[in-house]
Amino acid sequence: MDRSGMTSQVVATPTFVVRPLTLNTFRYLYRCARALKFIPALGHRFLMDIYRQTILGWWWLVIRALLPTLGIIAIFQHVPSFQPEGLPYGLYVISGMLLWTILSTTLLRCTRSLRRTQTLQMKLAIPKMIYVLGSGAIPLVFFCIFAAVLIIGIGIEYFSSGIMYLKFGWNLLLLPIPVGLVFLLCIGIASFTSVALVFARDARFIIPLMTQLWFYFTPIIYTIDIMPPSWQFVIMHVNPVSPLIEMLRWSLFGVGTWDAMSLAVSATICLLVFLLGARFLMRTEWVLNELM
Repeated sequence: MDRSGMTSQVVATPTFVVRPLTLNTFRYLYRCARALKFIPALGHRFLMDIYRQTILGWWWLVIRALLPTLGIIAIFQHVPSFQPEGLPYGLYVISGMLLWTILSTTLLRCTRSLRRTQTLQMKLAIPKMIYVLGSGAIPLVFFCIFAAVLIIGIGIEYFSSGIMYLKFGWNLLLLPIPVGLVFLLCIGIASFTSVALVFARDARFIIPLMTQLWFYFTPIIYTIDIMPPSWQFVIMHVNPVSPLIEMLRWSLFGVGTWDAMSLAVSATICLLVFLLGARFLMRTEWVLNELM
């Protein structure tokens, strides 16, 4: 009772608990699937922003994609131990870069996706993973550039030597498998790094260093046969990208070192990293919304 003799009532203050829209990873992926219609517009925006106000414009995509690869071919084609059996070294490197460019470019661009779209995220109520997926437009362009160069290279080798290195058959049906698995792996990793970049810009420096080190442990410019047996096991069973690149070469040219066990391990790692990345992004969406 108060001084006037009347009974006072205590009014409870309501408590609001902020939680994610869902705690189920597969339900979150279903929400992402329903928002896939936003990816083309986001991809177009990312592509337009990169080379805006440049003289060469989109030609920078071709230059940045091909110049390092042509330099690698010019230098290492004279190293006897690096030469693959039954395939010109140029086609060997370009086919490896066909898949590697998805990894390196996706990690670099998708890591920056959430930070570059902070204003847009305040207007669109869509899952954060859609912004990460939208950044995949740039790796897709790089992939198309290398695919076109690879086809041109196969044609040049055919008219100069009379040998068709491309193997036509059911093996070509396996091409989407390594491409899809590498993309899932990159999106899973970028789901972690894109959130990390929102809190600390160190991630933008770590990603190039990580991919550069990863490049040397992947049989792109050298054949797996030149490595010691112990290193061959590590490269083919610990590095999930190695058997996928070997599988892609086998699908195209009938050359490559891969088996069902290494492919199963690689596919498991790629899918697991993708699901863990999706769950991590789902659980941190409310934190990211508070920072906007």
